[in-house]
Amino acid sequence: MLVATRLLYAMSHDSMFPGSRLFDTVSTRRKVPSAAVWGATAVSAFFLRTALFSETAFAYILGMGTIGYFGVYILTTAGMMFADRRGIFPPSEPGFFDLGRLRRPIHLIGLVSFALTMAALVLLPDFRPNLRPLTVLLVAAFAWWLLVLRPRIATGNAVGASGRASKVSESSQRAFDLGRLSPIS
Repeated sequence: MLVATRLLYAMSHDSMFPGSRLFDTVSTRRKVPSAAVWGATAVSAFFLRTALFSETAFAYILGMGTIGYFGVYILTTAGMMFADRRGIFPPSEPGFFDLGRLRRPIHLIGLVSFALTMAALVLLPDFRPNLRPLTVLLVAAFAWWLLVLRPRIATGNAVGASGRASKVSESSQRAFDLGRLSPIS
């Protein structure tokens, strides 16, 4: 839930989430993104309530949550590999851990293992019912990226319902504007 709250606030701060205006606020009294905390809490409570009415629905929700985690791992690892190949992967700083020349093989091993786990989670008979909601979710997410996010990032500004402009960093713009980047060779 902590990750969901932080992600909701961060995406709303950059006007990249529907309802950004609501979830972008920070409580002046508590100095925390209260709306994002309550929003994540409401979604979690809704999903937990489904267990009271249908164990099967709750099992699907847990399955989709697991698929979501592995999907994020796949996208993150692929993004790091893509950035490394394009030469935009941030250089390591002294005193911080760095994989060095083993970065690419370890990223590849991670990507393959995450992809195999994802394949098992959507293709094995016990988990196959998760494939339909996953497909709907991926199509909706792609449409949101294509129709809303990509134009915002292409201009270098993310402007949400609040009307505020949030400047997107150059590296983020390069990483997300896939239309201008050539495929990995």
